[in-house]
Amino acid sequence: MHPFRFAVQVSELDFDTWRERVRWYEELGFSVISTPDHYLMQQWDPVALQAAVAAETTLAGVGSTVLNVGLRQPIDLARMSATVAAIAAGGCELGIGAGWMSDDYDIAGTPFDDPRTRLARLNESVEVIKRLWSQESTTFSGKYVSVQDAPAVLPLPLPARPKLLLGGTMRHALGIAGRHADIVSVFPSVASGKIGWPGWAAGSTVERTAKQTEWAREGARQAGRDPQDLEFSTQVTFTGVAPDPAPVQEQVALATGVSPSAQDDSTIFLTGTPAQARERLQRRREVTGLSYFVVFDLANNYANPDGAGLPTLPGGSGPAGYDEYMEAFSEAVIQPLTGQ
Repeated sequence: MHPFRFAVQVSELDFDTWRERVRWYEELGFSVISTPDHYLMQQWDPVALQAAVAAETTLAGVGSTVLNVGLRQPIDLARMSATVAAIAAGGCELGIGAGWMSDDYDIAGTPFDDPRTRLARLNESVEVIKRLWSQESTTFSGKYVSVQDAPAVLPLPLPARPKLLLGGTMRHALGIAGRHADIVSVFPSVASGKIGWPGWAAGSTVERTAKQTEWAREGARQAGRDPQDLEFSTQVTFTGVAPDPAPVQEQVALATGVSPSAQDDSTIFLTGTPAQARERLQRRREVTGLSYFVVFDLANNYANPDGAGLPTLPGGSGPAGYDEYMEAFSEAVIQPLTGQ
């Protein structure tokens, strides 16, 4: 069983204070500072952001949740992540996925292929990336990905090998993750290609998530890997941890249509008292294997750049109050559980 650790996901930062911000994340105990990858959203470029953060931090790693292989070349992903892993104090987690949001493809003017095609491209991309990290020269000719006599992305052996994070929702995708990934990131079902509540909560119950993680373990066993080596992660979209959590839970319910009881059973919500929150994470790890939780910094995220449209959290609303809440969350959840 893997020990608990936490990452924070941000998509943009204040131009004047971003350096102080990322150091503050380290002080809170986040082991990784991660970024999403969506053209639809207003956000900093995820690759440039990772490099900038790597240059400013002294403990934390950087990562992506996740970069879309349908819109990015594997050789570029391999080179970027190997470079960042070499300079980031905590290394680099290369998170990649097949791409599920059709709007990103529309904006890029790229066809949005069927799921089977997108997953086949992901599988080929992973094969190429792993070879570029380990071979002096790589030639690969697949149906969707090809490289010819490509040199290793950095001199071998790599100064620090990136960790490979693969995300998925359904059995096929999670099987691919189990065969290849260091970290398997489990998402609720998004078969429609659109984010929606309360459907995401229904697709992320503890029971449903346990099935998903078992699909990844099956993939590992089929590849001759030890399933115990897989680290399982998910994104926690809403946190509301307070001595009296009822007002937060009700506000989340109004915003999402997800009742407080359904929040308790969803792996992408974390609401309750500090003791309840810790107990729920421990139970989720016991039942599903989840040990690595990516928390959104809503004060610096495309989903809520001004603190508007989401529940008022303990300590007040807006970035200043939310920062106080983040500090309280760190004290109540991150610091007691990290490494346990």
